[in-house]
Amino acid sequence: MGECSSCKKSILDKIKDMFLRLNRHLYNMDVVTFILSIILMQYLSVIIVSPLIMLFPDNNAAAPFDGNEAKEVIFIVGVIMAPLFETLIYQKLIIDICDKIKWFNNRKYIGILASGAIFGSRHTYSPRYIVHMFVIGSIWAYAYTIYKQKKKHPYWVVCCIHAINNFIALMII
Repeated sequence: MGECSSCKKSILDKIKDMFLRLNRHLYNMDVVTFILSIILMQYLSVIIVSPLIMLFPDNNAAAPFDGNEAKEVIFIVGVIMAPLFETLIYQKLIIDICDKIKWFNNRKYIGILASGAIFGSRHTYSPRYIVHMFVIGSIWAYAYTIYKQKKKHPYWVVCCIHAINNFIALMII
């Protein structure tokens, strides 16, 4: 039994090391490569967690836009206004508050998960969409945290990521 627990520890250490290397790699990227990498990561993560997402009901009738709105209005709201306001509220505000709480100092993941959970909970088009937005919101909060740590405009980096994501979604609908 002792040997098995050391095997698990070894595997967990390897996973942790992998995430630390990925974090270092992302931290050292230039901003354009970072933004594109985060967008790619968010799409890959949704594919990876899709079996979990599929466990939740979906009600397509409650989609954020039903296609009857003018494309210009959807563009202004979805690609410009939503990224500006949602990044301010769901990433900047929540993470900055968590950073002021001393207990969270060495637990950045709590702020990231809190941000993702609140972001997801505000996108109530369907239970499946809430889970989907929790994953996306957590990745965006992670991106915010990296650029906050770098002291290089985390708000604007995440606004760009969010706007590009919404633009891609708009082109699909």
